[in-house]
Amino acid sequence: MYNSVMMIDSMDAVAPDAVIVVEGRHDAARVREAVAARVYVLGGDALTPDKIKEIACLHRTRGVIVLTDPDRVGEKLRRALDRAIPGLWHAHLAAEEARKGESIGVEHASLEAIRRALRDARPAVRESPPPLSWEAYIDLGLAFGPEASRRRARLAARLGIGSAGAKSFYERLCLFRIDREALFDALSAVASGEVDVSAGKREDAPRESSGDDGDGR
Repeated sequence: MYNSVMMIDSMDAVAPDAVIVVEGRHDAARVREAVAARVYVLGGDALTPDKIKEIACLHRTRGVIVLTDPDRVGEKLRRALDRAIPGLWHAHLAAEEARKGESIGVEHASLEAIRRALRDARPAVRESPPPLSWEAYIDLGLAFGPEASRRRARLAARLGIGSAGAKSFYERLCLFRIDREALFDALSAVASGEVDVSAGKREDAPRESSGDDGDGR
């Protein structure tokens, strides 16, 4: 249908016909431009029991990748889905990749950014032991330091898990089973300047503020 359509390797790891969950119809249209996949539209910021049942059924029969907007509403929906349906796969866009003016959404992301997010999708597994202690996390400069927010954003871009405040990002590392080797490889890339959080964003998108959300800057 589209010349730009392609399949993503990690989607086949979830299931050959995995369904991508997005918030709105414009998000769905953009995803369909980027990849050949089925898309489920939440159609709002409220998760009804019927929607949860439908997504749970899709998860059992096809596999589901959650790709909500990289903003507070999108993250709230992602957490709610993860609590209601354990084991979902999650794909993340950086806010800078999905920003157009004052608006943030999947619909504004470049096709390559969407493909990258889906390629880097990870399953959420809560019983995994943490990849490092909270004390070691602080020592690595990922919380409370003056550059912590920027460092987390670059690390999130490298790992493909979405940036967050200090405590939330630590929990996310645990949730997505980022092992020590992957974490330290990513930190080395960040330290050497290999990661650019603006990579893959649309040309008309302004840069995001490097401020934290108050969760340990």
